[in-house]
Amino acid sequence: MSPPGRLGLLGALCLCSVFDAVCLLDSGMLFPRESSSRELKELSGLWSFRADKSANRNQGFERAWYKSRLAETGPVIDMPVPASYNDITQDPTLRDFIGWVWYEREVVVPARWVADEGTRVVLRVGSAHYYSVV
Repeated sequence: MSPPGRLGLLGALCLCSVFDAVCLLDSGMLFPRESSSRELKELSGLWSFRADKSANRNQGFERAWYKSRLAETGPVIDMPVPASYNDITQDPTLRDFIGWVWYEREVVVPARWVADEGTRVVLRVGSAHYYSVV
């Protein structure tokens, strides 16, 4: 028979392991790691940024900003990613802004990603909180 308390400790460790596994499964996609079979492309850096400051906060969708370069739709600023745009500038209208914001960045992907049509390319967006359209 096990000494008193020992089974309780093992049970607690097992329960913690199960809880961690459930949390991992519930949280969605695992954070990617580069390996011999997985290539990563880091997208952190400066992105073009524009807040939709129209009265209804929906001008970007109504005028289809996504169909052309963001700079062609109006004024953009450079915004570091990852970062909270509310904390970056001195502009109080941006610091207190609530509504749609648009980010754009042009990247060059490795040729092998597009050469083989069977290659699966996944875009993982971290820190896109609340409601996002990618």
